[in-house]
Amino acid sequence: MNKHEKTLNILTVAVFLVLLYTLTVIFLLKPAESFSEEENRKLQQFPEWSAEDFFDGTYSTKINEYFADQFPFRNTFVGAKALVETALLKQENNGVLLGENGQLAVRGSTLTYFDEDGQKQTATVDFYFPDELEEQSGYIRELKDSLTAAGRQFALVMPPRTVDVASSAFRYPADHSEALLKDVSRLFSDCNFVDLAGEMKTRFDAGEYVYYKTDHHWTTLGAYYAYCAVMEQYGLEPYPLESFTREQVSDSFYGTTYSKGGFKFIAPDPIEYFHHNELTPDQFKTTVYKWNDKGELYAYFETEAFYDNSFLTQKDKYSAFLSGTNPLTVIERKDGVERPKMLIYKDSFANSLAPFLALHFDLVIVNMDDYITIQRSYVAENAADAEYVLVIYNLDNLLSAPKFNTIKGLANYLK
Repeated sequence: MNKHEKTLNILTVAVFLVLLYTLTVIFLLKPAESFSEEENRKLQQFPEWSAEDFFDGTYSTKINEYFADQFPFRNTFVGAKALVETALLKQENNGVLLGENGQLAVRGSTLTYFDEDGQKQTATVDFYFPDELEEQSGYIRELKDSLTAAGRQFALVMPPRTVDVASSAFRYPADHSEALLKDVSRLFSDCNFVDLAGEMKTRFDAGEYVYYKTDHHWTTLGAYYAYCAVMEQYGLEPYPLESFTREQVSDSFYGTTYSKGGFKFIAPDPIEYFHHNELTPDQFKTTVYKWNDKGELYAYFETEAFYDNSFLTQKDKYSAFLSGTNPLTVIERKDGVERPKMLIYKDSFANSLAPFLALHFDLVIVNMDDYITIQRSYVAENAADAEYVLVIYNLDNLLSAPKFNTIKGLANYLK
């Protein structure tokens, strides 16, 4: 080894050590962040130690997640890795697929499972548990039967994943997706299930903009098609598309899939509002409820519209619909016109769907993660006369965080 090579090696090691120790010092000194606006999610905090978590592997998993979430310049490194992966002709980074025309999709679903050593693991995987799906379908079937017996109109919507709808855009085997959709269709077929996967996939393949490219949600057009399918399930007539004026309110939406994948060269999505040509938003009152420090619901926000335009200047632009995900949202006619009431038990896919349904129904919208709202009697007191009940819970959530067991007794709170 000559003198020049020795110098180069020493310099390489020195640079590596400086970077390593600099990042370590920054990591130790900087306060832990609690929320990532870029990814629109809570970040893992340093976990409290417990013997149970330590021995079942949960503690080590949380430690790994803590270091991954709190690492300095994390978003920069994710973006750099995506560029390297793309240069190597790989069409995936951080579990996100890069498809035709800049279409992004999370490859699989985040599941918690036990490995061969009995250790609890959390990972984005391609498989799913049919037994879990069957168990969840049983809860929904029980709820549907109870509501039907009580004279309620019930429907279930499970929005498919982007990877299911946009499978033609990716050079990735669709076998897992097709098997999953087939099982879901079979298991929930007698649950008043509004099966949207086939229609959304057909419309996507035909070039319709039904799912965002950078986010996991359906677009407003996709929400409109879901609205039509829900109305048809109830035997009601939806408003035709020509009844609406479409307004583009943003051309710079980057969703959570974009943030996770790190493909910084992808163009942003536009966001649209659909305004009914006769029923204008100022004819309605939307009230958003949150929890106070005492664990009580209070009216946090009231507006004459279905939208909160303040979010259009933020990263989380999808939250412009209904002011984002909140424990409870109520939409009513301001003029007191009597209309049938609908109780919606939902996740965030309902946020862009609700403005369409609000044209026909007074809505009581309960967030799936806040099922305690029901136990605190609000539904029993204010939605007990709901003629229509709609459950909206997207398929990815059903696989990663199944919660239909929490609402199996919902009928008990309705008259």
